[in-house]
Amino acid sequence: MVNTLLLIALTLAWNPSPSPVMGYRLSWARDGRLIGSRLLPNTTNSGDINLPNGNYRFTVRACNAYRMWSDPSNSVEVGVTNAGQVLRLNLTTGSR
Repeated sequence: MVNTLLLIALTLAWNPSPSPVMGYRLSWARDGRLIGSRLLPNTTNSGDINLPNGNYRFTVRACNAYRMWSDPSNSVEVGVTNAGQVLRLNLTTGSR
């Protein structure tokens, strides 16, 4: 028996933080478990994330120059079924 795992390239984008930031942490979960994260420089685009088909929940946190992290953004759930999806996350930083 041969199992085939189809990986999908997903690109996420979000609105920039209204406060100055040094970077962002994009995190994703599946079935309620954190399964991945990516530290990003001061950019509002994740680049490609290769994921198998399924349902995922994504959040973003901003980091300032003092290495203080914001509260997580609102979460976005997406069902990954084909390539070329672009999602926008509205990032709302906490007051830390």
